Amino acid sequence: MNLLPKAVDEFRSRDYWDQFFDKVGREAFEWYSDFIDLANILCKYIKSRDEVLVVGCGNSTLSNDLYDTGIEHITNIDLSDKVIKQMKKQNEVKRANMKWLQMDARKMTFDDNQFSVVLDKGTIDALMSNKSEQVLSDIDQILHQVDRVLRMTGRFICITLAQKHILDYISQYFFNNKSWLLRYHHIQTSKSFALPVFAFVFTKITMKNPLIEVQLYNNADTNWLRFNELSEAINAIQQCQMTCFKKYDFKQKFVSGSETPIIDLYAENNQTRRRYQMIVVNSVTKYRNKPFAAFIVPKSRNLDWLYSTPAGRQQIIANAKYTTIAFIYLQPDEEYRDLEQIKSEMTNAVVDFKPVNLPNNFQIPFLSSSEGVGQVIIRERSSSFIIEDCLHGNDNEWKRRLRFDANPNLIQSEINLIANKETNDFMPDYSILENDYHGVIVACLKTHFLATKNSQPNGNWLLIGLGGGVLTMKLIRAFPKIHLTGVDIDSEMIRIAKTWFGLDDSLTKCVIDDGIKYIQRQIEEKTTYDVIIFDVNNDDSQSPLRCPHPAFLDNEILKNVKKLLSDHSGIFVLNFASRDDTNQDRENCLKHLSTNFDHLSSIKLDDDINEIMFASKQLLLLNTKSSEKISQQNLSIDFDIEELLSKMIDRYSANKNSYVVDVKILDVEKRYKPPPKHYVYVIQVTWSNPTNIFIIYRRYAQFFDLQCKLLDLFAEAPSPSNNYNTQSRLIPFLPGKIFLGRSQIRQVALERKQALNIYCQVIHII
Repeated sequence: MNLLPKAVDEFRSRDYWDQFFDKVGREAFEWYSDFIDLANILCKYIKSRDEVLVVGCGNSTLSNDLYDTGIEHITNIDLSDKVIKQMKKQNEVKRANMKWLQMDARKMTFDDNQFSVVLDKGTIDALMSNKSEQVLSDIDQILHQVDRVLRMTGRFICITLAQKHILDYISQYFFNNKSWLLRYHHIQTSKSFALPVFAFVFTKITMKNPLIEVQLYNNADTNWLRFNELSEAINAIQQCQMTCFKKYDFKQKFVSGSETPIIDLYAENNQTRRRYQMIVVNSVTKYRNKPFAAFIVPKSRNLDWLYSTPAGRQQIIANAKYTTIAFIYLQPDEEYRDLEQIKSEMTNAVVDFKPVNLPNNFQIPFLSSSEGVGQVIIRERSSSFIIEDCLHGNDNEWKRRLRFDANPNLIQSEINLIANKETNDFMPDYSILENDYHGVIVACLKTHFLATKNSQPNGNWLLIGLGGGVLTMKLIRAFPKIHLTGVDIDSEMIRIAKTWFGLDDSLTKCVIDDGIKYIQRQIEEKTTYDVIIFDVNNDDSQSPLRCPHPAFLDNEILKNVKKLLSDHSGIFVLNFASRDDTNQDRENCLKHLSTNFDHLSSIKLDDDINEIMFASKQLLLLNTKSSEKISQQNLSIDFDIEELLSKMIDRYSANKNSYVVDVKILDVEKRYKPPPKHYVYVIQVTWSNPTNIFIIYRRYAQFFDLQCKLLDLFAEAPSPSNNYNTQSRLIPFLPGKIFLGRSQIRQVALERKQALNIYCQVIHII
């Protein structure tokens, strides 16, 4: 039975609606929702004394239900004469006071100011099938008629799916008239329907500027968001729609590894106060005996990798072995008595995402870590940033964080805290080098200078993006003789660094300036630096690129950085972070760096989105011997530097015409700690361009792993036209011509494993 039109333009046709109601007959066809869903909203805005006009009434029982609640002054109009006759006949005895008229809503014949309520359920949705000139003209005529027939303080109630073009157009119409109160209600429906239903309530009043109020996710009278800008209200509605789409998907079908967007949940008595956030996550694997649970994230852990990233949340789910988990995030400013209070407040929101195949009496388990609610102390807050002290774990370990409101899920600065016995307060602790991106930068630079027999460099260093001053203080502690200049565009950041993060400006030169302009001035002054570090946040919260700001990847900026670096030992360090799943941001960054620098290396942090990229005119020297010396200095290392260095990714020369001419193994060290037993190889790779000589330090359990790594690095060179003797140097145990495909090379290598083992034994003897 074809109840809906094949083409949306048919919605505007009188013939279609006559045929439509012939097919439906006496059965009521309820668009989107029925009276039970709408009762709260309709009874809030329609009283028994109101004169009500229902446009496009169709054969819906909505008018009947309203009449039965005591609202009897109802006039119904519809374009279809057949449905008007049908509905009039049905109600002429039981609902004698209700009127039924065949009338075009675009050309109403009622008097001005005749009605106190105009009600539309789906008519505008049906008519506004596109944004053609004719359609918009029809909608303008209807809205003009609604405005004309409504009395002052009258309400136009529009039940709609709020498709974007309808939401934008109707809202703009009433907003521009400046004499309307605009209210948007999200309707909770009992039907299993993917599209959320809304009630737009536009009240005709005298006011200088329109007032906009939005109620989302439930029908509580107190649950209001207020906006001055229409665009902000529309954005909130669209976010609600997206959440509902996701919720429908979650409830209807299992999508492996999927997540909802972040769902904001506000305090019932104050819609400016966000009480909770929630993300519902499906596991990669279904667990039959554990279908659904909620997990309460401790306050201080919201930004930890485990809870703030999809990969981290999947790890939690895998450990807990639940098919779906709703992660509940507590807010730093909110007070929570205990886990039972949180469970009581969040149960309804969590139940809303319960899979449809679970019985109604299913008891949802609420999980949490041993920390429980957790502790967060707000030390300072402004319109743009927040400084908070967070308790981590059960060992009374405190950390201080700086976050920006523009990117609230990104920690700009973080430092361990220790008790200050004199002030009975906390103070920053720079004695420990942790495995965060600051630790990676310091450890790699430290091993490089130790490897070059320059354990105490004393040259000029430049840090663009001083932030909270944490990296500055760690660099000064690790390299006490350097002359470090820290640049930040915001003077407030330097105040924060000194007040809350222990920045000692007697040990560093603090400059308030635009980093790009400062670099240009240093070029003009012909200053040189041994190390330049970019640690610059991107303040565009809509971009997946978190660091650096795109302006700092401009080729001209990178050329200037290269000019500022000292000729022989200059190193450029870039903190890169992106949530781009396509890796496009990363590829673009590497492209810009490889265009300007001969040697690139990078280390990706396992439990974070940060990747530290090193660029230089000569290769960064990193080896495990120098890492052992760090622990003997004044730094307490909280991670395995040798393991860190083993993750370093070396990248070949930017000169695409260059090819490998020689590979030499300079040294092999046998290691037994940490287990398992492995070998550290020092390999020198020389390219046809004599300036491009790589020295690679790597640890491998077998020499075969090293061979595969070399193939990964140098598979593009030489080209087929080059002498294959080059390749025989690269793969000495495989004589003759070899195809360049990695899979083919590895297959041949596996087939000759015995010869490989013999070769390895010879190398190990060396």
